[in-house]
Amino acid sequence: RTLIATTNAPDAVRQPIVNGLLAFESYGSDKILYVTETGAANGKVNTMLLDGETTYKIREHPAGSSYLLGLVRYDGNWIVTTGAAADNRVYVYKNPQAIRKAGKQEFLVPLRVLKVQSPNYLAFSSNTQLLMVQGGNAFATYDIENDRSYDFTTTEPLDAPAQHATWMDGHRIVYVSGGKLVVFDYDNTNRRTIAIMNAGTLPFFDRDYRNLYVLRTDAGAPGAPSKTVLSGTSLLTPADL
Repeated sequence: RTLIATTNAPDAVRQPIVNGLLAFESYGSDKILYVTETGAANGKVNTMLLDGETTYKIREHPAGSSYLLGLVRYDGNWIVTTGAAADNRVYVYKNPQAIRKAGKQEFLVPLRVLKVQSPNYLAFSSNTQLLMVQGGNAFATYDIENDRSYDFTTTEPLDAPAQHATWMDGHRIVYVSGGKLVVFDYDNTNRRTIAIMNAGTLPFFDRDYRNLYVLRTDAGAPGAPSKTVLSGTSLLTPADL
């Protein structure tokens, strides 16, 4: 549980960066957000941000949990997220290293707190404007640009073996339920079921989101074995083509 790094130099030496590592997320070549038990209070762990050669404490969490981390840059600002499944919360911070560097706050005040029971997944949309936190069928999303959050629970259960939904693009979320691909906006509006699809696989959208390609099971002729086929679906109406 030690994070080790090297440089690009031919004679580079592997150097330990963090001990007692439990989870981490990196950005570029000089930023690492991580959870460690080293230096934490009894029964606690710390989320730390290594930015260049300086390390900043972000938040304390209970030990013995699973942890969710996120580190992105949006509109010139660093967005840092940290959460523990045992807390049922994910905390969102804006430019925490700048606040720490300025010495303005002993305790970092989060920009937003997203509440989800036993969250097991966290991801930013492709344009990094939106954050999704999920636990089972419960979702919490946060729109960074407009500083608005949404909490909702979907009625369609995820098909096994999938553990979580995924982002379709910069604004829409997808997952398979009842053998069909379900699509909805980040605020749980405009819900659609658009294709029969095998669970445990991922949909593929072409570059302009004009067509969707999925894997599905074809029963075939009577008595013949079933087979997996690649199926295509147009996402545009004939008038749009």
